[in-house]
Amino acid sequence: MLRRHLLPRAAALLAALSLAGAGPLLAQRQSAPLAPVRPAFDSADVCRGPCEPKRVWIAIGETFLINAFVLAANKIVRPENEGFHIGLQSWKSNLQLGWNWDDNTFQTNMIAHPIHGSLYFNAARSNGMSYWEALPLPFLGSWEWEYLGETHRPALNDFFNTAFGGIALGEMSHRAASLVRDNRATGSTRVWSEIWGTLLDPMGGFNRFVNGRMNDLGPNPQEHFPSALGLTLQTGARVVGDSTGSADNPEGALTGILDLSYGDPFVTYKTPWDAFHVRAQLSLGDNLAGGGLNLLRAVGRVYGSEFTATDASNRHQFVIWQMYDYVRNPGYVFGSQSFGFGLMSRWRANAPWSVGTSASVQLVPISAVQTDSATANGRAYDFGPGAGLAFAANVRHRGVVAPIASLGYRLDYIHAVSGSDADHYLQVFSAEAEVPVRAGFGIGAAYNYYMRDSKFVTRAAEFARFPEFRAYVTWNLDYRPAPVEAR
Repeated sequence: MLRRHLLPRAAALLAALSLAGAGPLLAQRQSAPLAPVRPAFDSADVCRGPCEPKRVWIAIGETFLINAFVLAANKIVRPENEGFHIGLQSWKSNLQLGWNWDDNTFQTNMIAHPIHGSLYFNAARSNGMSYWEALPLPFLGSWEWEYLGETHRPALNDFFNTAFGGIALGEMSHRAASLVRDNRATGSTRVWSEIWGTLLDPMGGFNRFVNGRMNDLGPNPQEHFPSALGLTLQTGARVVGDSTGSADNPEGALTGILDLSYGDPFVTYKTPWDAFHVRAQLSLGDNLAGGGLNLLRAVGRVYGSEFTATDASNRHQFVIWQMYDYVRNPGYVFGSQSFGFGLMSRWRANAPWSVGTSASVQLVPISAVQTDSATANGRAYDFGPGAGLAFAANVRHRGVVAPIASLGYRLDYIHAVSGSDADHYLQVFSAEAEVPVRAGFGIGAAYNYYMRDSKFVTRAAEFARFPEFRAYVTWNLDYRPAPVEAR
């Protein structure tokens, strides 16, 4: 299906994100003081309420048009594929047979489907609907595609990955595009801001073109002014061991990481995803170290409740996170849509040096775990729900968004319901540290250890270990505007 052809858009999205912070909003990391600062703020810069009028029926109509476009494109690109020769008979058959589990590639199910879902979600967001109002659209669009867009039996994994993944990637890309676009800019600055914004959020760009907003001058949405913004680029070498965990014959490759931190989670909660973090890792080569996209992870705050005063030295907050995960290396291939519930703390929040900690329980509605052998339906990975635990700690200096050092541990238990008759236990330990060298630049090192223990009913257990070491140079940008309450 065309969804797998949408994968190049993921690369374009990452490239656009890397430039999103290069505008005038950002200042060099080491020059960022502890107290939030911003040039004189004009209240006319920000919309009071939604910048776009609410157009619910247009958003619903665009959801159906997205599917019609994908169907038409599939028929043009692959006219011989009978899977897109839909009609009354295929609709009747799908409605009678109901849900199934498909055998598409791991990348199609865990990346392309969520990107497709983000189009549905942002059809709503760019038509003036809030996060909560936009939630039904990815479910509606995915259901329509599964039952009416193909002759194949509807896939339950597609429905969940498209909907939950579409919400996560959709809100992330909506806010990133709002950050890049500037409704007060003119000339070439405006042209480039619209180009990058459309790459990040195609539906938003389409609606701005149709409604004439690409040329209009006016205030910006609240999403254009995050409570904090950090962008980090790491470039260096990646050295890995084999899937048994051995480091006797290490292999290496060039690798790069992009980190985007949008919003400060310790600024009082306002709306879902007002604070999120996304990390993407790309590597060169096709050897053991792996080439292409090794990791794409997004974590957004859906809800936060304060346990302490906002000016307390030690801050504590109950948080609900929404998470999207895609990890691909020879010993650990994992993708999931999940939610975390836990406590986030910042110790000595007002001091030059502060420590952040978090502990959470995770619920996983849908995930995929790759195994060493193909299952009965031809897939080399299992689908299933699960649960997990996660712990993290970091050290920050002078209120800078990106940490100087961090530690993390995550455990996932996944019970396969499609594929193998198995239970999967996945663990990741990570450590990372950076030494500033000069304004905005530094050197750093990171160590990750991936572990997968798979227990099967009908065959021997599998144990995979994947150590990874990275050494890199880093470039950081950091920005903190005036407090949100001042707006």
